[in-house]
Amino acid sequence: MFSFEHWIDVLEANAQHFPQRAALHFLPDGVEIGETLTFAQLHEQSRSLAAALQARYAPGDRVLLMLPSSLDYARAFCACLYAGLIAVPLFPPPSRKPRHLDRVRNVVVDAEPALILAPADYCEGLLELVEGRVEVLTVQDLGTPPASQWQRPAIDGSTVAFLQYTSGSTGSPKGVEVRQRNLIANVELMRQAYGFDEHGAMVNWLPLYHDMGLIGGMLAPLYSGMPCYLMASQTFVNAPSTWLQALSRYRATASFAPNFAYALCNRVVSDSLIAQLDLSAWKHAINGAEPIHPGTLEAFAQRFAACGLNPLAISPGYGQAEATLCVSATPADALPVVLRLDKAVLETGRVALAAADAAAVEFVACGYPQALHSIAIVDPQTFERCADDRIGEVWLKGPSNAESYWKNPAATREAFEARIVGSSEHYLRSGDLGFMHEGQVVIC
Repeated sequence: MFSFEHWIDVLEANAQHFPQRAALHFLPDGVEIGETLTFAQLHEQSRSLAAALQARYAPGDRVLLMLPSSLDYARAFCACLYAGLIAVPLFPPPSRKPRHLDRVRNVVVDAEPALILAPADYCEGLLELVEGRVEVLTVQDLGTPPASQWQRPAIDGSTVAFLQYTSGSTGSPKGVEVRQRNLIANVELMRQAYGFDEHGAMVNWLPLYHDMGLIGGMLAPLYSGMPCYLMASQTFVNAPSTWLQALSRYRATASFAPNFAYALCNRVVSDSLIAQLDLSAWKHAINGAEPIHPGTLEAFAQRFAACGLNPLAISPGYGQAEATLCVSATPADALPVVLRLDKAVLETGRVALAAADAAAVEFVACGYPQALHSIAIVDPQTFERCADDRIGEVWLKGPSNAESYWKNPAATREAFEARIVGSSEHYLRSGDLGFMHEGQVVIC
């Protein structure tokens, strides 16, 4: 069904077919390029690091990645895949917030990593936090053995590529087992949905421990042979205009961000800066990962039309970690669909378009399900399919869906093995409420 069985095949093929093409650039200040990796260099350096990991750890061991966004992060993540180890992305230090420290401890207890990779300044503190039960090293500590020492691991499409711990977890964290076949399916279908290819470019400031930053912002472009310009999240937070300046300077065609980022740019980017930008190359301004506000989309399209942004670039989407990342996408030739729903009807759990004089609530449609995937709207109590005008739980089916949580059979059964009354097929319960409108999913 898909061209590649696993991620090693992808990186090897890219290194072979276009070795000198830039794969990743890092922008330390958000604008100027500080370091670049070609596809050949990424392949070579990841195999070298993988050889170092293989000398210390066994296939299937977990490696907690607590690194800032950087080319080191990309090397370390790819090295885990090359070594047959399971990467576990987690936010980088420093943070002394009790909830962050608790989360690190909880993930360590759940994933039982053999290694934590972290910046040098934080290794000692992390070692104390995990009470010496896990080795804590920098990427540099691993050394650089010759790539020829790398041994190809015994992996296939069913092998767990990485654990994505859900951001919305209450209580104990749950690690989504993203298998090689789920990852390949998701990036291939994103490539098709958005037309990602070597003629485009991605700008990504999202953190690489988040599924949208890692998969959408880095792995999807790597898969598609598309150069990716990475910057630290803090760079964007300190100066949101750096995101737009990078898009303008490098003629980037795609970027992912949550709604708040577009709202922030509407608020703080000055007219004088807009006059210096050229966003005419930006084809996919993908908005997801949190509720999407119609006013934000409209204001962003209007403000940045002045520097060439095509309103068709505004692209609401929907996704979640349990579905690897992308569930639905807005086509490149379609404007976002905004629905005015009758507030009184909505409060009864049903959907009806509002009359002009009625109290209304606006919702943004989040696009069509990915190819080979389907969405069902189901009553979360009875497990029966909902009537077309009823709001229900969004259930998902398709090859991007993960199949289990790490070491959690009860939660796995509940989330990944749901059945609609009268059907024997398994669905993934998203936990989100929504409805379908003319083929598009709308999240409530």
